[in-house]
Amino acid sequence: MEWLLWAVLAVLGLVLLPFVLGPFIVRFNLRQKAQPVFEALDTESGKLLPEVYQHFLETVEALKEDGFWICGYFCQAGQAPHVTAYVALFVNDAQRDLAMAAAMYGEVEGQPSLRTAYVEFCSEFADGLELNTANTGELGPHAPVPRRKGNSFPEIGDLRKLYQVHRALCARWGQAEKKPVPSEAELPARVAQDMVKSLEQQVGTGYYWLDTAGECYRPTWKGAFLMTWKLCWPVTSIRKALRASRNAALLRELGV
Repeated sequence: MEWLLWAVLAVLGLVLLPFVLGPFIVRFNLRQKAQPVFEALDTESGKLLPEVYQHFLETVEALKEDGFWICGYFCQAGQAPHVTAYVALFVNDAQRDLAMAAAMYGEVEGQPSLRTAYVEFCSEFADGLELNTANTGELGPHAPVPRRKGNSFPEIGDLRKLYQVHRALCARWGQAEKKPVPSEAELPARVAQDMVKSLEQQVGTGYYWLDTAGECYRPTWKGAFLMTWKLCWPVTSIRKALRASRNAALLRELGV
């Protein structure tokens, strides 16, 4: 039976290895730029990856039915190591809502590999509340912060239904008027500012610290361990199951 004990220990070691080694990798390698930059993207140049182009095209067609217009297409490279983001930004002036279609790529053996593609709606209120509704299946590793509510419904592929859910959540939680949406020229800078604001809020939770010399946000030891553990199996499976149960109950309550 000694072989069985060794087998159990080996399996246990493989399961626990990411919990032990992962935080050190995150602590010493993760960097988030303190001054993110969005560069304008020419979608007709032929250089855009086909799956990104298709994602943008489908989003434009779906969102225009609800009054959104396309503000522009942008690329953001290197915000985090080896990650490139392609985003399309939308505005709904009548409802004072913003939307973003995003495709996130990582590098695998020097080649771009799609990590996730999703759409997110955002509304900001005069009392400081920010409400975001997305359909990404990715789980966020950051700590929750006051006045920022984020909900993800990966089971909703219909963007019009997703926006319906977003508006229902705005009606439920929004106690003040929505802030005016930024102008077309201001929107990219506004999105970059919101990213910095989000990272600064994580400084307040103890997950990050600002490295002024490197002009970037870096994880603390607390942040490195907690963010890694949140994304390790079986924690991810448990979190996804809890999210699915919570979403189902919330959609029932909203009647959507």
